[in-house]
Amino acid sequence: MGRVLLLATEDVIGTSGLMALLRTAALHRYQNTLPSNNLDKQFPFEDVSALSLAVDRVYGPRGGRNTALRIGEAAFKRALFEFGPVMGIDDMIVRLLPWSVKLDRWGEILSGMYNGFSDQIIRLESDSDAVYWHVERCPFCWGRQMLEPRCFIFVGLLQESLRWLSGERTYPVEQTTCTAMGDACCTFVIGRTPLG
Repeated sequence: MGRVLLLATEDVIGTSGLMALLRTAALHRYQNTLPSNNLDKQFPFEDVSALSLAVDRVYGPRGGRNTALRIGEAAFKRALFEFGPVMGIDDMIVRLLPWSVKLDRWGEILSGMYNGFSDQIIRLESDSDAVYWHVERCPFCWGRQMLEPRCFIFVGLLQESLRWLSGERTYPVEQTTCTAMGDACCTFVIGRTPLG
């Protein structure tokens, strides 16, 4: 999945932008050789966090947020193309379910993928208004200390997955807690009502 993240970053900011980020993040080893195109756990959380921090450093707080959201969106598209059938997330049956069932089922599928193919620990809760993603081991803020939640790559990934699932509707996704702020987990709240 590290390869997907790096290629998605390149999709958004170009090759020279990716090289600049890798230099800023001290991830020189990926400048000439990307991680393998498989689901092995070979892209450590420290590297994901360093890349996320580099986005903020290079683009600033506001520009970093927007760039990270776009990287997350591109990462979902790439992951769906590369690994969707293997991971069961390209399942047309899920897309045909009524929305009231689909959002919860989609959360189970996507969180199961992350729990199985990464070292993230994700648990879900839901109520009539929202689905709550609790990420106990978040790679985007791993080892960092921050004053506000900034795991925008993951927010973008969730937003794009919902657009794909819903047929291009936009749903609110907000990060409300962050381990880098001292919270027990990073919490992402997905509203059940589309925007607009």
